[in-house]
Amino acid sequence: MSLPERHDLPDGTPVYTGAGDPFDRNGVDLTLVDAMLAMTPAERLGWLEDALALTEMLRSGLETPSAGNHGRP
Repeated sequence: MSLPERHDLPDGTPVYTGAGDPFDRNGVDLTLVDAMLAMTPAERLGWLEDALALTEMLRSGLETPSAGNHGRP
């Protein structure tokens, strides 16, 4: 049995790869890649639309309110 190989990501995060490890040497989770490739084009589009809707919701929550819009009288 061999030990997993260590690779450092550009930010210095160590990633270990070996037999049965779901990550490649760049830190990409190959189980997610396999799941995405198993989707039909319609499922991928739906997943993308959900991700974009979540992004917009988070972005709108992070916007700074204007000085006069505090909800106080």
